[in-house]
Amino acid sequence: MLYEYECEGGHRFEEIHSIADRNNVDCPDCKRAVHIRISVPRKPLIAHTFTTIGHDGKVIGQKQTTERTPLKVWGRKSGKEFNL
Repeated sequence: MLYEYECEGGHRFEEIHSIADRNNVDCPDCKRAVHIRISVPRKPLIAHTFTTIGHDGKVIGQKQTTERTPLKVWGRKSGKEFNL
């Protein structure tokens, strides 16, 4: 997991550690003891998977993204494109 630390000298840094090793850290700048900072959670990233299916029902391709992408759909009767 990614932990955010602050040392007694005021240096802040982030490091990746296992839960078991999260408290066995010294400041990389001054080698002083550190404590884990409580961070405000950011907006979570949600992955969206888009699947393209051919007329025979087989999967042609898939794309995964964390960007908000409008889904474009063709109307069967109107033949016009619209966003969902």
